[in-house]
Amino acid sequence: FPTSIISGLASAAVPSVSESMAKGDKEGLKERAIYILKLTSIIAFPATVGMFVLASPITKLLFSRPDVGPLLAVFSAASALLCLQQTSSSVLSGMGHVGDPLISALVGVAVKIGLEFYLTSLPGLNVKGAAISTVIGSLVSVVINLVQVERRLGGKVGYRKAFIAPAAASVAMGAIVYGIYTLASKFVPESGLLTLASVGAGGLAYVLIL
Repeated sequence: FPTSIISGLASAAVPSVSESMAKGDKEGLKERAIYILKLTSIIAFPATVGMFVLASPITKLLFSRPDVGPLLAVFSAASALLCLQQTSSSVLSGMGHVGDPLISALVGVAVKIGLEFYLTSLPGLNVKGAAISTVIGSLVSVVINLVQVERRLGGKVGYRKAFIAPAAASVAMGAIVYGIYTLASKFVPESGLLTLASVGAGGLAYVLIL
């Protein structure tokens, strides 16, 4: 679900960045880029951690297939990366460099396809290879976008401000969710209600920590 929310943020980012670009306000542009990426992280990181920690309970709740949980756990990282790819692409587009996101996307797809052919052929991975290749391909695209933003601005943007706090809060939330679910499952049967309660508790914990 984070990608559907982030798509709206990505659309709104373009005119905001374009305004700073038109004024020639590089400091303002850096601040807006950091704000957009931090907002993306605040939404995407906890969703990714939640999907990773509760992968099997979630697939059991939604599809009655807890056995595909490990696959969701691998794919969960792609969720945050795809969100960051969307908004970093919007920042570049707002700066007037619409070709940069296209290039990064093509490189990411090329990496994904190349890895997918190789990894899915390995007996120990099979379909997990497709998930891993998706994550790595998305990571490549995001890294290229972030490097291009700094290159176009001619200096460091300060990405630590955008990523450190949401990442730390998300990891802490994940530990809390895992602890709650593991402990509660010893006393009550594993069920959709327990999964939803753990998600709710994790969401509350994340807000309080952040």
